[in-house]
Amino acid sequence: MFQNYQEKVSNRWHQFTIILASLVAMFLFAGDKTGVLADVSVSDYTATVNVKADGTMQQDETIGFDVKGTVEEFNHWIALTDMSKLANLGVEMKSVSADSYFTFVESDSNEVGTFTVSTADDQGADITIYNTVTNAPHITQVSATISDAWTNYSEWTILKSSFLALPYDVDQATLTVTFPQAVPEDQSDLIISGPGKTDLQWADDRKSFTIIVDNLKADESVALQMYMPVSILPDNQKVGADSEGQATIESMQASQEAATSLQRRQTMQIWVVAGTLFVLIFAYTIYLYMKKRQIVVAVPKNKGFVENQPNAYGPQTVARLMGKGYSDHQKIVLLVLEMIQAKVLAAHFEVNKRGQLTDIQVSTLKQEVNNPAGQLLLTRLQENTQTSRDVVSLNDLVFNNTGKVTMMSRFGRRLVRKINQVAKQPLTKDGVYSKMNQVYMAILTLYMVAWLFGTGFVIYWQLQLQALNVWASLLLVVSVALVALLQKNVLPMRSEKGVSLFKLWQGYLKGIGSQLMNPDAWDRQSAEWLDHQYLYAWVAGSNVKVAKALEQEAQVVQLPLMGSAQAIDHLQLEKLKWQPQDEEAPDDDAAE
Repeated sequence: MFQNYQEKVSNRWHQFTIILASLVAMFLFAGDKTGVLADVSVSDYTATVNVKADGTMQQDETIGFDVKGTVEEFNHWIALTDMSKLANLGVEMKSVSADSYFTFVESDSNEVGTFTVSTADDQGADITIYNTVTNAPHITQVSATISDAWTNYSEWTILKSSFLALPYDVDQATLTVTFPQAVPEDQSDLIISGPGKTDLQWADDRKSFTIIVDNLKADESVALQMYMPVSILPDNQKVGADSEGQATIESMQASQEAATSLQRRQTMQIWVVAGTLFVLIFAYTIYLYMKKRQIVVAVPKNKGFVENQPNAYGPQTVARLMGKGYSDHQKIVLLVLEMIQAKVLAAHFEVNKRGQLTDIQVSTLKQEVNNPAGQLLLTRLQENTQTSRDVVSLNDLVFNNTGKVTMMSRFGRRLVRKINQVAKQPLTKDGVYSKMNQVYMAILTLYMVAWLFGTGFVIYWQLQLQALNVWASLLLVVSVALVALLQKNVLPMRSEKGVSLFKLWQGYLKGIGSQLMNPDAWDRQSAEWLDHQYLYAWVAGSNVKVAKALEQEAQVVQLPLMGSAQAIDHLQLEKLKWQPQDEEAPDDDAAE
């Protein structure tokens, strides 16, 4: 029996050893392959073509190679036409740190220091350069003499050829073409065809031009079609029929006219689309502002402060009526303040050394509250406590603190949705907003769809033109800014009743600070009244001013809300930031 056990153990160890050995072998093999795998990239690519009076072109190319791993050969391609010929070819290479180039020789031996040339394809010469390079940047120079590329006619000489035909991707390539004489601008034309963005620049003396091409992919090239006076290449021996030359020039002129016409049309389309979108939203903005002004003017203004609360709106509803753009965090803080004032919660606000809110520790005082959003929070707190004395961190309920970036939890998002729903209901019920808001918003939505499509077309046309139309783009930016302005300051538009309530609440909120800072109020008003006023002072934005004025008032600490909120009474609600993950948290002081 013991022997069987030993055999079983031995077999298991044998299997384990085989598996382990296989894993090690795979690891070593993978590591070995990693060392062999190589990558070649091009850091720099420039070509200079010197056109001589006899029509031959001396093409000198400089290529900067970045090599990772070990490479044994490099490839190159020189574009030719059906008629042009490769007369001479020279290849040199050196490492970046070397002082001089090493000259390679043409040979079929495939040995280091040699190169091969294949012209089986009439469209170009395929060059393979043999050199073993390991993890070292190298520079290659390829010099070629190309003949029969230019064709002379009675008045003109014409070129049709391609350049920069590198079989590697390159971020930017430069081609410079020089001529024996100045090329008259009014007696010549040049058509550039190729992928990516191209930039053409003629020299001041018109004896050369430079083309810069961005994002040139492997095996792509730049095609040039050009004509100029035959007197510039008087010794060119390649001559063609005048009818052929005239047909080529007419084709080039027609192509240029078509390209110019397309550019004009696309430029006009850009202006029409951008201008139309701007005019539409500008007119719509003026219309809505005038409509809003008519409603506002129709409601008389209130003189002075409004002493009594206009109606029973809660602070969240009032904030929505007044157009307060509270963040989700600020809405939750306001809900907690409201529940403290209603004596439903007891809370302890924790702040860091910079005075920013980092957490709210709460415990329940009641089982129910007359506020659906507050009841949602209260129920969740009760689920996380066993007794009313238990303290719960709202950070744990409202946020997900698992990642580097603090996000609201599912419950936090649900709570904010409930807050928004509860705040909106009284306003909808009382007809605070105009019934035309749905129409206004539908028009704005249709406009935004048109803006997106229009902007897409404008971007596409600018890419086709390879030019940025700054003013048209600015019109599009201003247009979307007007949309944001309408959504922030005009929509949803209030009805006359809504404007009346807005003005009443505006007058009431303006007077809250004065009422609380009046010494007589502390003698004749109840603690509940004072705390209630202080709650709405947070919506009014006067809570900081009130807190400073009442620093020496002994009764403050006895009020549920004013006493609990002393740790954050230096913060206005609209500027309050809740940062549950704070680097200084362990050393921060917490204040009651």
